[in-house]
Amino acid sequence: MIFTLVAPLEIEDAENNTNPFNPLLPSVSLASVCRGWHDVAYDSPQLWSVFDINFSSLSPGAIHVIDSCLTRSKNSPLSVHLHGELSVNRVIWQDVLTSLIRQSSRWKYFFFEVERSMSTSIKEYSASRNVLQKLMAGIEDLPALDSLRFESTFIDGISPLLARMSCRSPHLRSLTLHGELLPLDDELLEQSAGLSSLESLSVSGIPLHTFVDFLRGDAFRDLKSLVLQGLEIYEEDSDIIPDRQSLVTFQHLSSLSIYQTDGADMGVTLEFLAQMLQAPSLQTLDIKTGLIFGPVIIEPLHTFLTSTKCTTSLTTLHLEGVRDVALLLPLFPNLRTLSVSETHYSGRTLGDIIGALRLGGGRDGGHDLVPKLQHLELKAMRPDLSLFSSLAEMAKSRWNSGSTVDGAACLSKLSLEVSEGLIDRDTEGYRALEELKAAGLDVEYNLRKR
Repeated sequence: MIFTLVAPLEIEDAENNTNPFNPLLPSVSLASVCRGWHDVAYDSPQLWSVFDINFSSLSPGAIHVIDSCLTRSKNSPLSVHLHGELSVNRVIWQDVLTSLIRQSSRWKYFFFEVERSMSTSIKEYSASRNVLQKLMAGIEDLPALDSLRFESTFIDGISPLLARMSCRSPHLRSLTLHGELLPLDDELLEQSAGLSSLESLSVSGIPLHTFVDFLRGDAFRDLKSLVLQGLEIYEEDSDIIPDRQSLVTFQHLSSLSIYQTDGADMGVTLEFLAQMLQAPSLQTLDIKTGLIFGPVIIEPLHTFLTSTKCTTSLTTLHLEGVRDVALLLPLFPNLRTLSVSETHYSGRTLGDIIGALRLGGGRDGGHDLVPKLQHLELKAMRPDLSLFSSLAEMAKSRWNSGSTVDGAACLSKLSLEVSEGLIDRDTEGYRALEELKAAGLDVEYNLRKR
């Protein structure tokens, strides 16, 4: 038990390790405590199966350590994270990569984050890229691969290799791609059963229209989770919104996240997706746009929600940087969790939401809006004094009402995030919230440093 708590057994744990070579230091430390621990550690293959390797800081003897750890890992699945910069003049990274590729049939998690050094000449970059391509071409079938993540500036020539890796991984469930690394080899995809088990897809920095064409492929019909981040929008994209004749239904998609820094880009993205997909089983939707002052995207968001047929299936909705959210509330009969974050200092977004949700006080009677709401999370940039009073009144009207809605509990948790110094504990609204908290309502304050 101690061994599994101390040593990283997943690549995410290894990434938090500060050792510049690899994450094996905890395993070595465990083996050095005493003879008994040494024997147990060396007889625990999973302790030696996680490799977080920075090519920029490999020592000359690194290959011997890597080979020893691969031997100790026996037949355990391997988690491999390769990052740092490549130099054709340093042979050690080539030896390390060659050793790892020999064991690629055991890869369970492969994260490739190798970067091109900005100080490298074009000639040196080309030489490093050619060596990398040759080594990566030696990867054959990947029967154990569960998760594949590529975020690299070594783009030229890598995309076809990535496509082949994807298609040679019959059990691949998660794929993360950045930039132009999207494998668009349709012929290769058609010849292979690859991606048939894919459940999670995350892409960033890819042109919107290219991605839309790519997503129409049959390989992605069984997706359960989709993350779109920083899709590139071109001026002509707003004029070529796809027609709904090419509509694709993702029956199993349960989680969708869309992050666009620019509000205008978010609007175009939502319009594209509204015309091309339906997600009748979608449960969690996360929409985030980051500009403090951006265009109102409520209309394309409303169209997206209704066109994708997800309004009745949604149980969790996270919105950041979206104004006039109250206009959307009539759409969600089964929503349990609503999270809204302000990214601007003006407007009545949160106040309007609170007013619309108050039972008997909203425009539509309150109770008809989000009737199954259990958790409301609000992140305010600069709340006015009336916000706390309104929040307390709304919470009181929805909590301890002595009834349930279709068997679902009423409001049970309220979370409020504001900057330090913006909560006045002497106000009537704050005291009212504290009274509800003392009576049993789960009230949570998160204070941001200013």
